[in-house]
Amino acid sequence: MSNDVVASLLGPRRFDADGVHFNDPDDPELTARYILCVDAINFCFWPDHEAIRDAKAQRDKWAKYPYEHVAGGLRKALEADRGALDAKRLTGIDGPKLRQMLGWPRPLPLEDERARLLREIGQGLINHFGGSAARLINAANGRADVLVDLVVRIFGGFRDVAIDPRDGSQVFLYKRAQIFVGDLWGRFNGRGLGRFDESIKELTMFADYRVPVVLRNMGILKYEPNLARKVDQHNFSTADIVPAGSAEEVDVRACTVQAVERMRRALEERIEKEPELNPTIPGEVDEKFVTSVALDWFLWTEGERQRDDAGAGKHHRTLTVFY
Repeated sequence: MSNDVVASLLGPRRFDADGVHFNDPDDPELTARYILCVDAINFCFWPDHEAIRDAKAQRDKWAKYPYEHVAGGLRKALEADRGALDAKRLTGIDGPKLRQMLGWPRPLPLEDERARLLREIGQGLINHFGGSAARLINAANGRADVLVDLVVRIFGGFRDVAIDPRDGSQVFLYKRAQIFVGDLWGRFNGRGLGRFDESIKELTMFADYRVPVVLRNMGILKYEPNLARKVDQHNFSTADIVPAGSAEEVDVRACTVQAVERMRRALEERIEKEPELNPTIPGEVDEKFVTSVALDWFLWTEGERQRDDAGAGKHHRTLTVFY
């Protein structure tokens, strides 16, 4: 990595460079609740075969990049009605209402599950925090790990735990719970509701579809032949799906986490040897450090940039509500 890239990985990552997300500096509560809702339904867009196969999707940014459609759709809903994501309103949402809110042209992939998870957000906030996302965040007292634990305890839809079928061991991945904390850190630039102590370094990368593709292109991940065939030759048949909870899926996600952790440690060692990469800035009191959160964002962005390149590689396909 170039020195400029390394420098960009220090401290809170740059959030929302394209202006897709909702943000109101005067209403951090609403901004935080928006982030929680986006991260609750940020999973598994690939079954939308119509968008993938429709030639129009190649020209339509929203169809081509469904996460941006979801994030932008919820932003527009709040711009039209600031009460759209009130906890009480969330408890009554269903698939058609969510589709209308997002401006999605047809039933969403796993639409009922997405609506259920938003209802869970609304009810959990009401039951435990008076309907407030800020109270949820403040209950963690600035600890990123504690906030992750709170989220997975209160909202079952964030409880991303795999059981390794080979030995029955639990594999705690917590992709969307961790990305919620990372998004807060980035959105608020490490201040206010996004201020966390050094426990932010305990977050892993967010194990999903895109980053394994980048690591595989880099030669860091290597797939065994049967998995490689499923990933590389998929044609949307059930035979090419990597089942949720299978040994293959657990390995792809867990090995991706380990690979990024090793990259982070290597960067820390490089910075120790080259202190000019992390200079002390007069008047700046917060220490800057490399996090897996920032590395994930860098790798994910690179994966999005590469996705249309010939030979860039395909991602594995798993039907799941966790990523």
